[in-house]
Amino acid sequence: MRAQSTLARVHSRRTACVKRYQLAWVALKALATVLKKKDWQVKLQELTDADIKPIVDPFDTGEGRRHVSWIWMMDGVDCDDEGDNDGIHIEWCKSRARALWWSEEVELLREEMRRVLEFFAWQAAWWDEQGKRLAVHFCTLWSPYLLPQAIPINPPSQSSVLSLPDLTIPDIP
Repeated sequence: MRAQSTLARVHSRRTACVKRYQLAWVALKALATVLKKKDWQVKLQELTDADIKPIVDPFDTGEGRRHVSWIWMMDGVDCDDEGDNDGIHIEWCKSRARALWWSEEVELLREEMRRVLEFFAWQAAWWDEQGKRLAVHFCTLWSPYLLPQAIPINPPSQSSVLSLPDLTIPDIP
């Protein structure tokens, strides 16, 4: 019962804050047209229903497609609530850790792709060597087998190798 009343209070407070912001935004928009000011909309964006969501939504898209609403990136007006700042800092740290993890995955995949191509080149050379080492009288018997084995694993040209985009993350303090 107490939890429901607390949730109801938080919801009503959120609704009141949203209405207050939307009214202030409409008033600023009207004043901005009169004063011919346009740069204020970069920082104070219009608040829509899609923007009003928790910083971590359990029903949102997966880790690789996470999008944090602009409202969580805004500087606070009253800085006396350190709990919100800590929560945002924690979420930023989690997001950074995810981004670094994904960049490490990309680096590992690139190395794996390089090693696979190197192995194919070695294996093609090995099959060629096996063909050369056979005696002449065996070549007529083995050549139909050796040639098809070496052809599919010849390394592809550099133009046909898939190149991944640069996904490195700059070092942010």
